[in-house]
Amino acid sequence: AVLANTEVKNAPDSHQYKLTTLVKQQPNNRFLSTIRLGMWTYLLAGGEVPPRDSIPEGQWFVGKAWQGLKETIRRDAGQPPVILDSAQIRASAAQMETYLADQGHLSARVASSVDVTNQQATVTYDVQSEEPYQIGNVDYFIQDRALNRLITEEREQKRLDSGRTYSSQKLRKERNRISRFLQNRGFYNFSKRFIEFQVDTSVGEHTVNVAVMVANPADYQRHRQYE
Repeated sequence: AVLANTEVKNAPDSHQYKLTTLVKQQPNNRFLSTIRLGMWTYLLAGGEVPPRDSIPEGQWFVGKAWQGLKETIRRDAGQPPVILDSAQIRASAAQMETYLADQGHLSARVASSVDVTNQQATVTYDVQSEEPYQIGNVDYFIQDRALNRLITEEREQKRLDSGRTYSSQKLRKERNRISRFLQNRGFYNFSKRFIEFQVDTSVGEHTVNVAVMVANPADYQRHRQYE
């Protein structure tokens, strides 16, 4: 079946556009809202010239010139028909769920359905999502005492605040903040790989507790600080 239409429904208003862009298969562009001009140009510009010895020489040369023109039109103005691909549908739904989880909708699910009429397919992505999770307690576990002191003193700059909407982007920003802060304090060998997060969703009431863990280098008791 040819893909005729896609629809994302029941998505949170703030994420509707982004989820629509995550649909991997899109139907051919329409002309005047109804005609898929690119697809029909592609199909109508098809066809091959008969063998040279089957038609008069002059007609054959004209045919070859016409075929070259058609191939140019087909290449530059045509669009191959988009054939429905179930693997692309599954991948789109999975990518939507990943995106929503990154935005705090940790329990979101996306169900897909396909309706085919006269070989024209409509794919619907139904978003099943509750309110996003909120950040509860944020605790820091830092093995190095010197790092613990510095990070504690600078904690008012943290990107993780209780009561705010959880997102994986906030975790990345906090990791980047700690890493830059320590490097600016002379811990030049410190990198983001020493920072890990544990997110506990068992708290209930759409709340997550976050543990920020800063490890020491392997086989060392502390991070080296340069003057």
